[in-house]
Amino acid sequence: MSTFSGLETAKRAIATQQSALYTTGHNIANANTLGYSRQTIDFQATNAFPTASMNSPVIAGQVGTGVEVGSIQRYRDSFLDSQYRQQSTDLGYWSSQATGLHRMEEVLNEPSDYGLSNVLNQFWSSLGDLATNPDDNAARRVVLERGQAVADTFNYLDDQLNVNKKNIGTQINNTEVEVNSLLNQINDLNSQIAKMEASGYLPNDLYDQRDMLVDDLSEHVNIKVSYTSSGGLSPASAQGKVTIELLDDQNKSMAFLVNGSVDRVNQIKVNMDDTQSYVTNIEVGRMNEQGTFVSEKQFTMEEFTSKGSLLGHIYNFGYTEDATATEVEVKGAYPEMISELNLLAYEFANAFNEVHSQGWNLEDIKNGEKGEEINFFDLDSISDPTNAAKNIKLSSDINADRIAAALPGEDGIAYAGNGDNALLLADVKDMELTFGSQESSVMDYYQGMIGKMGVQTSEAVRLGSNSAMVLESIQLNRSSVSSVSLDEEMVNLIQFQQAFNAASRNMTAVDEMLDTIINGMGLVGR
Repeated sequence: MSTFSGLETAKRAIATQQSALYTTGHNIANANTLGYSRQTIDFQATNAFPTASMNSPVIAGQVGTGVEVGSIQRYRDSFLDSQYRQQSTDLGYWSSQATGLHRMEEVLNEPSDYGLSNVLNQFWSSLGDLATNPDDNAARRVVLERGQAVADTFNYLDDQLNVNKKNIGTQINNTEVEVNSLLNQINDLNSQIAKMEASGYLPNDLYDQRDMLVDDLSEHVNIKVSYTSSGGLSPASAQGKVTIELLDDQNKSMAFLVNGSVDRVNQIKVNMDDTQSYVTNIEVGRMNEQGTFVSEKQFTMEEFTSKGSLLGHIYNFGYTEDATATEVEVKGAYPEMISELNLLAYEFANAFNEVHSQGWNLEDIKNGEKGEEINFFDLDSISDPTNAAKNIKLSSDINADRIAAALPGEDGIAYAGNGDNALLLADVKDMELTFGSQESSVMDYYQGMIGKMGVQTSEAVRLGSNSAMVLESIQLNRSSVSSVSLDEEMVNLIQFQQAFNAASRNMTAVDEMLDTIINGMGLVGR
């Protein structure tokens, strides 16, 4: 055994405790860094002397040779990471749906003094007043104004719903871009990590960056994360290259997004129809050297069930499960609400026109005979049930005197002061009309629309809140494992500092011993 082995042992101790101090300082410096996982030194004893062999010297036992840094590792729990990402996916899905539905509620503004329900009620009320005073010009003008308010409200609601729908379409495009950007960044980090690991290093800070990106990605789509060895001189504790698979709602693999085994990254592409009104399908593929997307897998919206904010936005925006069908059926919260609103405007306006055309107006009464039928709402504006809410307006022929409030008596003549047809016009609100396959009154159908929206919003908010609470709990558990505790680091700082001082004192003691042996022995008698 070397005479100077004591110095070597002390030197190793000093270097190791110094590394521990540096690591502790790194933890303290990053105490508030988002996504940072605290790191720790893995101390391990160096090989003792003598080593086990046939020619080992016979001594009482092995002599320790000191300490060294085995590795610098992160505190991380992969099980908590997996739980966090699953809940993040659920939260992203329900939050995106809840946000879109909340905006729909804000537009419809029910119940309130400014919603369509109240505007219609004021219209019915004005018709009741007209029935009481059919020859009152003021009452007639109020009906006209209330009718204009009904048309304006339908126009406004259709416009704002379509504006919100367009904004959700933009969010879908932005989410697509963000997902693909995250995938590219993860793939780039894979390359950097593989090079470091293959050289024998543990790139802990790069692991943290990659985990943050994977966490962000899990908010948008449902994913499975696995790891592949980087090879080379990779340490046993090396995490390796990440592989990310796209999963459906049953957690079955749909496609690879990042394939660490072959260093390959794919992209997600959301396709819409020519008018950008609904989503037709979703593709997974890669960008070639020319920057062109090459599709490898294509999913209809019936097949694409990967939860996350992307799917939540699509379910609000609108989609078709079969884009090749002769008659495409568009589903989704906004398309369905806009379609129902248009159908309501169409059936209401046509029913009102039909009743109005049977009555006599003041000009008819003055002439003593029924003249040309005059519609209250413009027929051309409500001819298409898919655009009635957008286009509905009062007829250009209608004015206060031409509101048909009267009905002819037994002699076939209507007289001033008769308001029977105004009563029939007011009763249109309770008239059974056909809305698709449903028989309902105007007000009941509209209340059903609002009720359905309320249930959808309530469900999205409730499930989103549940996911948020679970996610918060998991995050607290992750933080208890991975986050930096300044109190703990201060204790470590003192511990490693004292160990460093002790190792330095040990080196001094060995140095003094050697000085005595070399320079102080053998001087007797000189």
